[in-house]
Amino acid sequence: MLIETKRHVPDLTGLADEEAAAIGRWIGRLPWALTDTLGVEHVYAFAIGDSVPHVHGHVIGRYPGAPRDYWGLKVDV
Repeated sequence: MLIETKRHVPDLTGLADEEAAAIGRWIGRLPWALTDTLGVEHVYAFAIGDSVPHVHGHVIGRYPGAPRDYWGLKVDV
């Protein structure tokens, strides 16, 4: 899942307090939705920001039995 601000913000330092709080709330809620509805066993949250010049976060679930080669940063390869 992708979390993105409505307003263009090039990096985390440009977030208003309300925007940062909203992103935090979604990052806190989405793991429950992924585990409860899709049965994922682990949830990752990433905000890297090198290749795309706007704030966005990834919330990605890892399914049971996923090989270790696809854990961590390689979860969406």
